[in-house]
Amino acid sequence: MSEETLDVFNTRATIRPDLTQSTSGNAALDALRALGDRSSGLILGDTLGKGGMGLVRLGEQRSVGREVAIKTLKPGLDNEQAALSLLREGWVTGRLEHPNVVPVYDVGIDAAGQPFLVLKRIDGDVWTGLLREPEAVRETHDAQDVLEWHLRVLLSVTQAIRFAHDRGIVHRDLKPDNIMVGKFGEVYVLDWGIAAALDSDPSGRLPSKNTLCGTPAYMAPEMFDRAHADPQMDVYLLGGLLHEVLVGEAPHDGSTLSDAEADSRREVGVDRLDEPELSTLCAEALHPDPTARPEGAEAFARRLRDALDHRDSGRLAAQAATRAAALRTTEDAAQRRRLFAEARFAWQQALERWPENPQARQGLAEAAEEMVAWELDQGELSAAAALVREHPALRPELIERVRTAEDEHNALQAHLHALGRDQDESIGQRTRTFVAAVLGVAFIGMPLVIWTQEHRLVGYSGGVLGLGWSVAMLVSIGSLLFWARDSLSKTIVNRSFAKLMLAVPLGQLFLALVAIQNGTSLHALGHDHMIYWSAMCAATAAVVDARMLVPTLFYAVSWAVCGDRPEWTFPVIAAGDAVLCATLLAMWLPGLTLRRPPESPSE
Repeated sequence: MSEETLDVFNTRATIRPDLTQSTSGNAALDALRALGDRSSGLILGDTLGKGGMGLVRLGEQRSVGREVAIKTLKPGLDNEQAALSLLREGWVTGRLEHPNVVPVYDVGIDAAGQPFLVLKRIDGDVWTGLLREPEAVRETHDAQDVLEWHLRVLLSVTQAIRFAHDRGIVHRDLKPDNIMVGKFGEVYVLDWGIAAALDSDPSGRLPSKNTLCGTPAYMAPEMFDRAHADPQMDVYLLGGLLHEVLVGEAPHDGSTLSDAEADSRREVGVDRLDEPELSTLCAEALHPDPTARPEGAEAFARRLRDALDHRDSGRLAAQAATRAAALRTTEDAAQRRRLFAEARFAWQQALERWPENPQARQGLAEAAEEMVAWELDQGELSAAAALVREHPALRPELIERVRTAEDEHNALQAHLHALGRDQDESIGQRTRTFVAAVLGVAFIGMPLVIWTQEHRLVGYSGGVLGLGWSVAMLVSIGSLLFWARDSLSKTIVNRSFAKLMLAVPLGQLFLALVAIQNGTSLHALGHDHMIYWSAMCAATAAVVDARMLVPTLFYAVSWAVCGDRPEWTFPVIAAGDAVLCATLLAMWLPGLTLRRPPESPSE
């Protein structure tokens, strides 16, 4: 077909180069014809299929008794161009002994002077049909994951192309129509009729002439420019096959050669969000600039193999992303945490399979950051902090926010702990008991001494005696409190106890000074002490412990009784002091508490 008619040419049909101008090619054809008829050992059978120029028939190679496929030209195609094209397919294929290239058993000329190829008979399907019929793939090849099955077919194709490049051959016409899959999963690359040699071949069997050829729907832009054969052309064609696997159509969908050429010069995007690695590989392989494509079929194969290995990781990451999307739309806290736990598990599994999975890494980080912020907003600091410990690579400002919240929480807890400790009545309990016991002995003993020595104190001012007693008490209590200062300064209970102990003699000192001024008698001063002590115990009962009502009532009753019987004043004071000491000991003995323990901060 002339180049003038190419603009209306079927873009999925192969444009074949004009080989008749090659003198070396004609020489190779003449040499083959000189060998004479080589078809006598073949028996032709039914037609298996037809191509652009060739006809494939079932046959038998009698010399070895095996079933073969015999490819000849279509009836009416008896020109040198067609003959050379068919033979060169055989010559090229014959040089490529690879599991994914159809073996060529013989190349020859029949009795009518027409060329033929003897090929391995493949019992299978053209890949084009399998790409259109996923159910056939599932049934015939027991494929659970149809996409992965097609990707592994493409990987086999890539291996054949790697081998061809190593042997100095560029295919130039890779498309699903030229791939066959056997019923046992064997993959074969067919139709090497327009393949070209990277280096010149003196025998004329391997063409290297720069010419327009290929299938426009798949061709690289440099192929439209009739550029010299280059392995990067096949890399582009491999990208086209990947495009058809992922998208379901050829990379160029124009209806004319001009449309196809225009498409080839634009960058191709593949919108498969569930297959980002494969989409990136496809887009790079189909880049108009050959230098921007993967460097050779080997690099393409390596990345395709990696993508296959990473697909499990990608599927898990996609599942996690679905759960994360649901997480962002729910208001239920329990469901939100459950969805995040499921998404996090899926992302972690994805990263175990592929530690560099960018979608899993980014998705996990973003979801974790959202959950940390949400937990903080919910007041769940411990949950937020746990997430930060599990995901230390979160945004620094978010980590700092959690640390600030932790510092504030810890400061509050320390403050509450200090408050609780400050009100812990068990601290200093023994010291308080000891001080109270010592003072109790003094308080009980002094009124009894005054009572027994009362006849010797006749003539002394009650106020002066009370002043002396109050000063002695103040010095004694001050000395005891100084001795026990470390213990009695630690809690509010102990500090209150110390202040109360100091307040008692100070109050009595005030009463003594009033008595001196008024000339109050010793019995009258003792009587005043009863009501003073009753008031002090009542205040303590109201603030500290209700059990202090016992000495309160005792002192009050004693004050009322002793108003009529002043001679009982000092024995009754001693009895009241004994009741007071007994009450304090009952309150402060080890194992007992002064009041109900403070509630914990968590309550």
